[in-house]
Amino acid sequence: MSNITTQFSHEILNFLLGRSSYTSKPTYYIGLSKQPLGNEGSGLSEPAGGNYARLAIPNNKTSFSAAANKSVKLIKEFRYAETPADISGEWGTLTHFIISDSPTGGNILLYGALKHARTVERQSHELLEELRRRQIAEPEETGDIIELDELYTLVRKK
Repeated sequence: MSNITTQFSHEILNFLLGRSSYTSKPTYYIGLSKQPLGNEGSGLSEPAGGNYARLAIPNNKTSFSAAANKSVKLIKEFRYAETPADISGEWGTLTHFIISDSPTGGNILLYGALKHARTVERQSHELLEELRRRQIAEPEETGDIIELDELYTLVRKK
């Protein structure tokens, strides 16, 4: 479930009641937080470093579904990179998400808890990279790719 910040709810109400104009952004940004947020969007704790960046989501009908049952869904998949080359440090345990109007800073519009908390550690990615390198160099000693992919899935979920 997501929540709307007080600031964003005021913008929408003022627009609907003719008090101000509102122009939607061409792109919104999904970010991650290591702790819950308050009604004003306070408490945001995004990962620092480690090649973390908010995901850009184009604001159009190919990204978002039409509203139904008081909700909107992402139509296509947007993913954070999860390879050793992409994550250069630990992101910590991520528990919440935000939707913002800016790739950094900006205004938090919506926020909520992730369905499942996720811990992202550099050590896990370094181990997987080493296993993949070894498989290429010594395939008979490390097993097949299915086993490595299963291990990759297990390590990612830690």
